[in-house]
Amino acid sequence: LERNSERPLPLRSSSQDSTKSGGMANKRARRATKVRVKAKPKDRYHVPSFVPKGEEEKLWGRKSTLRQNYAKLNIVSDVNDADLAAPPVHEGTPVETVVQPKREKFIPMPEGTRAELRPLVRKYGDDTRKMARDHKLNKWQRTVAQLDRQLEYYKRSLEYEAGTGTTAEDDE
Repeated sequence: LERNSERPLPLRSSSQDSTKSGGMANKRARRATKVRVKAKPKDRYHVPSFVPKGEEEKLWGRKSTLRQNYAKLNIVSDVNDADLAAPPVHEGTPVETVVQPKREKFIPMPEGTRAELRPLVRKYGDDTRKMARDHKLNKWQRTVAQLDRQLEYYKRSLEYEAGTGTTAEDDE
């Protein structure tokens, strides 16, 4: 048989030569040729949007720290800083500072947890070692330390509810 010299024969790829089924050659070889592109590092000192346009170079230094740049803009960088939180004192004028006590936010113990502790408190009072050994009433098998914390929380929540006037089942 003569071949048509005008049309060249199709070339076979190397992967087709190496496999009988016609699939890809080797998964490891494909994995080894992957090029992994690293993410570009973030610009640590980018100019924020509140800096006026056209004044970025004057007010925002790329080599300066964030705190230094904020100082140029007269912005407080740390509101908890003691030097910045104190109001300026002028001589001759009395300054009264009223310090309000910090209110403690207390969340009473949930009723489900209270219902689990109630029988233990009835039977053993404050003895958390005996509570920890009782596996019938102490269903979740809390340890002595856990029961100490729970018992303290239980008592605080009873006092809280008694002080606020809400009705609580007081079983002690």
